[in-house]
Amino acid sequence: MIDNQAEQSTYNLNRWYESYAGKLLARIENQYLKEILGSCFGYYLLSAGHLYHAECLQHAKIKFRVLADVEVTRMRGIAPLMAIPEQLPIMNDSLDTLILSHCMEFSPDPHLILREADRILIPEGNLIIMGFNPYSLWGTIRLMRRKTSTLPWSGNFISINRIKDWLELLGFAITMQRHYYFRPPFQNRRLMRRLKFMENLGHALKLPFGGGYMLVAKKRVSTFTPIKPVARHRLFAPTVARPVSAERR
Repeated sequence: MIDNQAEQSTYNLNRWYESYAGKLLARIENQYLKEILGSCFGYYLLSAGHLYHAECLQHAKIKFRVLADVEVTRMRGIAPLMAIPEQLPIMNDSLDTLILSHCMEFSPDPHLILREADRILIPEGNLIIMGFNPYSLWGTIRLMRRKTSTLPWSGNFISINRIKDWLELLGFAITMQRHYYFRPPFQNRRLMRRLKFMENLGHALKLPFGGGYMLVAKKRVSTFTPIKPVARHRLFAPTVARPVSAERR
């Protein structure tokens, strides 16, 4: 059940990102993501969610980069992996940085995604989450179109404060949060250019009403638990996963 629903949602969201509003969102998120990845270091980075942040991985200073998606995208320096964020074939305590791009609002079990993140990140590893804000113009449109099956409006938008609460229960420390895309997600280019003042105003006043948000958290361990050196020779768990050549048709 999780496999089919999560796969279809991710596939449909990839298609939505090809629209004008989707491309604009990806451009904004990629700008912020590049800044964050510039300060992330280590051996292994994995991005799960959709394809439009793949180019950012090439700017990361981390040696081995993996893009997990239900579609295969081959890019130089990035290993493709067909997987969903609820069931990642990754060894425990092995990732230095994990990116979850709009995964939780389209998952039947968003808590499971965070538990997976906690499982596979090393102590002091970085978790980057992107989500849609229910307390925004986007959230208002979603309420008006909640009966539709069209993404992203069919998703369960989760507030940034709720995700922060879940992360803190798992022992994560929040290190950064940011809201963006204060305009409504119209597909008319001319209208969107006229509404650009909303972006400037939202950022200047640091309003929490942007259609999207980005949250960065660090995995903490108890001070009573000594941090043990982690063998970094293997990333993928010895489980059966679909080969990357099995592309969606």
